[in-house]
Amino acid sequence: MEKHTPGPWEIEPDPDNPGHNFVRPAVAVAVHDCDAKLIAAAPELLEAAKVAARALDRYVSTLKEQGNFLASQKTAEKLDYILEIIAKAGDMALLHDLWVEKPSEEV
Repeated sequence: MEKHTPGPWEIEPDPDNPGHNFVRPAVAVAVHDCDAKLIAAAPELLEAAKVAARALDRYVSTLKEQGNFLASQKTAEKLDYILEIIAKAGDMALLHDLWVEKPSEEV
């Protein structure tokens, strides 16, 4: 599996190109200030999405146990959206944890 470069990442100004930065330890590429900030925050954003996905998964289970199937369905749709984004980042471990290791639920 492809691994992400672990943070923390640092933003360093590009002395030859004002308004652009280098993001390290990633491959040094000149990017605009707003892009550099987003790239630098990417590992933490991915971790935050994983935390949110785990919490929503537990919440969906609680709603189902309480018989609140409409709310559980709407919340599960939001969870699916977060999981799609995590999958785009190439991190399949959480998807495995949530989808494969759970006992299948009967409808």
